[in-house]
Amino acid sequence: METPDITKAQIIAVVQPFLTLGISFGLPITDGQQAAILGAAGAVSGVLMLADALIRFGRSRVLVAQRSGVIPGESVEGDG
Repeated sequence: METPDITKAQIIAVVQPFLTLGISFGLPITDGQQAAILGAAGAVSGVLMLADALIRFGRSRVLVAQRSGVIPGESVEGDG
């Protein structure tokens, strides 16, 4: 089962603090833009983190079922 090493949620989770840091050091944007950027980044990162967790949970359940022989699937030898 192929899974990405770095997900979109992880990238946004890393970018958001740097964006906040840039704003705190005087990145030239208006207060309205600042609020919009931080609000959008927070909302998007939260949704992506939740989606990522649900996908990983589902994949782990399928992998366990495949390894135990409950459901047939692709060869899982060598995973993890």
